[in-house]
Amino acid sequence: MPSTVPASLTDWWCDTSNEYGFVGFSYEVSDCQSLTQLRSEFLDVRQRFNGRYIRLYGACDRKGF
Repeated sequence: MPSTVPASLTDWWCDTSNEYGFVGFSYEVSDCQSLTQLRSEFLDVRQRFNGRYIRLYGACDRKGF
């Protein structure tokens, strides 16, 4: 995301032939899931639903997360 809006919005949005209204999921990380679990669940989103975006929310205060 640019820090300022450009003078022209040409090509600002993704081409609708490539992007859809629903392509992602929200995922809560307050449980501090392991890297293995995150990869497994994100791969499931990709393979089962062809999802490309996952919005993370919540917080994990575990060191290294």
